[in-house]
Amino acid sequence: MPFVEGSFDLVTALDLLEHLEQEPVGLREMWRVLKNEGRLVAVVPAFACLWSDFDRFSGHYRRHSKEELRRKIKVSGLSYFDTLLFLLVWGVQTFKNQAGRWHTFRSDLEIPICALNGVLAWIFSLGSGLMAERDLPFGVSLMCLASKNCPIRGVDET
Repeated sequence: MPFVEGSFDLVTALDLLEHLEQEPVGLREMWRVLKNEGRLVAVVPAFACLWSDFDRFSGHYRRHSKEELRRKIKVSGLSYFDTLLFLLVWGVQTFKNQAGRWHTFRSDLEIPICALNGVLAWIFSLGSGLMAERDLPFGVSLMCLASKNCPIRGVDET
């Protein structure tokens, strides 16, 4: 990144890491531009069982698990979210796979009717409240908080 080392208090990687073919290089660069007390907030898609053509179409290289992120980053906070939508997303992916619709992702790109969109937004907001209260056991996505004084594994360790 075209920034001086230690430039930022906060670096956000919101739905970014899964797009990096060389993820460790990207993580090291994010760490480089953080100030000594800086923080990294990352959001990534979770669970390989949710992998679909939409992931490939979007340029994803991976979906993450908590264990995988813990191996890559010494996190100070880590939780799944979109927990209430997990079963819906998993069910749709399973149905598409069983029905032979694996190679059609067009419906994933279409905006649902307003009423459904409103219901999904309401479910998402309920899940956000749950995440604030506890560490959730599963979800469509993962949110990670890391502090520069807890270095990325393999970057600052010798």
